[in-house]
Amino acid sequence: EKFEEVNRAYEFLCSRRVSTLAGPDPKNIVLILQTQSIIFSRYSQELEPYKYAGYPMLVRTVQLETKDESLFSKTAGLLSAAAEVAYHTVKCSALNAEELRREGGLEALLEAFSRCSGILNKSSVPEDVAVQVSSNVLLCFTVAARFQSCRERVAQMATVISEVCRILYFKHLTKLCYTAAQCISALAADNDLQLQLIQHGALWHLLLFFFEYDYTMDEGGVERNEDTNQQEALNRLAREAVRACSRLGGYLSGDDATPSNNLVRASLSALLTPFVTRLMETVPPTEVLKSLNSNTRNPYLIWDNSTRLELLDYLNEQQKKQMKYGLSAVDPSFGAQFVYTIHKKELIVGNIFVRVYNEQPLFTIQNPKEFAQNLLSFIGSQVQYLHSKHSLPVQNSSIQAKFDDLEAVLEALGNLIKAYPGVEIMCVGHFKLLFSLLLLTNKPGIVMKSLLIIQFISGTKQCVDDLIQSEVLGSLLLLLLDATDTLDLVLGVLFGLMVNTGLVKEAFSKGCLVYLLQIFCSSFKSDSNEHIRSQAAENLNRIMSDRLVGPRIRTVLLKFLPPAIVDAFRESSTQPQMLFDSETQNPELIWNEDSRKVVTNSVKRMTSEFSSKQRADLNAVWVPPQADLEPIYAAANDELVVGGVFLRLFVSNPGWVLRKPKEFLIELLDTTLDHMNKDNVNTEHLETLVRAFSGLLRSQPLLADQLSGMGYLPRILKSMNFNDTVCRYGISLLHQAAMSQTCVESLSRLECIPPLQTSLVRRPELSEYICDTLSRLYASGVEDLVEQGLKCDLIPALLNILDPCIIRTPEEATVITSAVKANAVSALKSMSRSPFYGEKVNSILSKSDVWSQYKDQRHDLFLTNTQATGYLTGSSAISGSLTYQSYNSGSIPTPGKPPLWEY
Repeated sequence: EKFEEVNRAYEFLCSRRVSTLAGPDPKNIVLILQTQSIIFSRYSQELEPYKYAGYPMLVRTVQLETKDESLFSKTAGLLSAAAEVAYHTVKCSALNAEELRREGGLEALLEAFSRCSGILNKSSVPEDVAVQVSSNVLLCFTVAARFQSCRERVAQMATVISEVCRILYFKHLTKLCYTAAQCISALAADNDLQLQLIQHGALWHLLLFFFEYDYTMDEGGVERNEDTNQQEALNRLAREAVRACSRLGGYLSGDDATPSNNLVRASLSALLTPFVTRLMETVPPTEVLKSLNSNTRNPYLIWDNSTRLELLDYLNEQQKKQMKYGLSAVDPSFGAQFVYTIHKKELIVGNIFVRVYNEQPLFTIQNPKEFAQNLLSFIGSQVQYLHSKHSLPVQNSSIQAKFDDLEAVLEALGNLIKAYPGVEIMCVGHFKLLFSLLLLTNKPGIVMKSLLIIQFISGTKQCVDDLIQSEVLGSLLLLLLDATDTLDLVLGVLFGLMVNTGLVKEAFSKGCLVYLLQIFCSSFKSDSNEHIRSQAAENLNRIMSDRLVGPRIRTVLLKFLPPAIVDAFRESSTQPQMLFDSETQNPELIWNEDSRKVVTNSVKRMTSEFSSKQRADLNAVWVPPQADLEPIYAAANDELVVGGVFLRLFVSNPGWVLRKPKEFLIELLDTTLDHMNKDNVNTEHLETLVRAFSGLLRSQPLLADQLSGMGYLPRILKSMNFNDTVCRYGISLLHQAAMSQTCVESLSRLECIPPLQTSLVRRPELSEYICDTLSRLYASGVEDLVEQGLKCDLIPALLNILDPCIIRTPEEATVITSAVKANAVSALKSMSRSPFYGEKVNSILSKSDVWSQYKDQRHDLFLTNTQATGYLTGSSAISGSLTYQSYNSGSIPTPGKPPLWEY
């Protein structure tokens, strides 16, 4: 219907006008072409299925007009109208694009374009025929470039790209440049065309338009029109230039996606910075342009007037060379090697300005894990070289600059880990690298920042697991000796790591204990080091608290410090300092200047010896003092120490309230039995041990009840048969244990009477103590003991004690006192009262003439509680004697008779 109306209008024009021309009227042809342009622009959807049939005439018209010498003096714009029709028809349908290509339309349009663009100059105006023709031809090429076959044909046309790029030089023709930028954007869909565009200077021209943009106009919110507002036209051109560059580099996606071009990307990354090129992928062109026309200083972009001026100078220079001399005169890298003067001084890692990031650690990093990986890679690339240079006495400026860069990178990594939880797992696999930096002890800045990184990762399981596998704590532990200003940080880092058993085990094997002791002991009475000593104490407490390794560490620590100080580590960090710095003497602690000096010197010596080995081999293993050696602190006072208790003082004051009495009892019995089983018995030590045992059970009777379940009673009985020298000490132990009914019942289940009977027969000088022990045992009324006595002929042995007719040596006669006889009688009477075995006992006793003299007598007067000294040694000069407690509180000492002694 519309075509019929157009046809009638055409016939009307032809019939109403009298032509004076010899041929067709150009004005009528222009009207017809314009009419066609209007129809195809307005009804493109309806006309899309149809092929335009006028291409042969249209192409012929373009060719004739192009060759017309009076082209630019004509009033009718026939060539411009023909090019416009070609544009609208191709835009309407792919069929038309293919038809135009087959009819040679692209070549005809190129020829027209070349003639028109060739006369453009700085005085050209938008109304010029050349400008109008160029604009319409560019529009035609723009829509034709949507089709693969047309792009391939354009790529074969040698001059089309150069002519398109030449248009951009005339920036005063803003709309024409905008159309050219659109054409470049369309042609960028092909790899070959991308390369040609780059070679003919498209980048130089397009990038210059970026800086004609005024972002305040877009943000002002004022209505504007590009036809009346030159700045709006420039803003539109700048936006299209950004789009064209984005398509040249393949930055866009979706409908605007084009092949990626590494050459363009390298150029734009250098000229616009990597940050801006990433913006081209993700944000609208207005944001890109605003960034480039503003002053910015952040970790991604340092951009100001100087960088803009530097870039504009470079682009203008390249543009002039391109226009005057062509491809051979421009930068062969197309700007890929361009570096801004202000950026040359910056440390850039992963396209981030490291020092600026350190100034702005809260700035949002787009991909923190990738940045962390880049930082670690940078550290790895530098560390080996710097290790080889750090020991040089004099370092030139270039080497020092590398150390400064490394320090800045470490600071950035620490800031990154702190700001983004989870980034620390990127350090997995790099702990040998990070801990090796701790060896750069003459670079405290590097050491400190490395420590901070290690501190940040100590709470992450993956990092701790990898740290255990890496076995790198040796370099950290050496800092306990080498660090000065950062010692508190070293101790803090170590404290954070010592929550893991694997790390505690490694630290202990690499000398952690002796190094911490060095800090704790060597800072004695130094107020400035009080905090450091507290941290060392906290670390010692933490490693002792480990469930698996802690008990062993505590055992080793007890070789250096008394239990009172060691246990104080659990209470607070200041309590052990107070004890260490004070002078104290009590059963649990003898601590004075000599003790401190001996311990401190020993620790220093061990630290010096082991640290020398560790510096040569970071995996060297520290060997703690042997378990059978006496504690170092005890040697200072020549004291016998068991379980942290000084026995000399305890024997003289058995009522002292012990912190851990049960543990002391166990240690005491173990030590006593070990002494008794030695080939060379130290009788002085053994006597002190037995006295301490007796004093402990007398002052804390409840411990005797616990003794029965500890398994020591069988060992005591066994030791009595070891040799005659230690027999008396075993009897002493049994004598004290017999005060407990629970122990007596346990002894009844053992063969305890036979050893006593044997000793009574073989060692008459021990009769006094044996008889007192038997009296205590049988006074308990336990039947099994009576049975044992009957089986081992204890009754005859006791009756022999009572028999006055037996010939005795003077020594024996002196020992068999009235008190001994009284205890023998007491034991026999207790046996005779046995419900089960009393009859048999009485039967044996009734046959004895000796017994008839004693059975009806009371012997309480012979039992004494008088204090005296040294039963076992036989010396009246031994001090520290303990009182004997008899069963009868009303006993009276017998004049002239030696009393019964007890330890």
